[in-house]
Amino acid sequence: MDKTEEWNDFLDALYLRAMKSFEASKLFEYQIESQKQRKSLMENVLVPSDRPVFEEMSLEIWEDAEYRMRFLYQQGFVDCIRFLKSLGIFA
Repeated sequence: MDKTEEWNDFLDALYLRAMKSFEASKLFEYQIESQKQRKSLMENVLVPSDRPVFEEMSLEIWEDAEYRMRFLYQQGFVDCIRFLKSLGIFA
């Protein structure tokens, strides 16, 4: 029996829980403040016609980093489950 969908749901739930915890942290507050500073810098330094291009590039970089982080996070759980199965803890 293939449990891929169930494991994906489990990993998604863990990811969301971790993100909720992260969003309640001081590091998250720092990142929000840093983001505000970058936005202010962009508005004050860039020529208005350059802003959309910069915003698009920034969004693509952020999406790529988020995808990688999520993939690595989930792969870590998959590896842990595989390891626990090899030890006989999971059937």
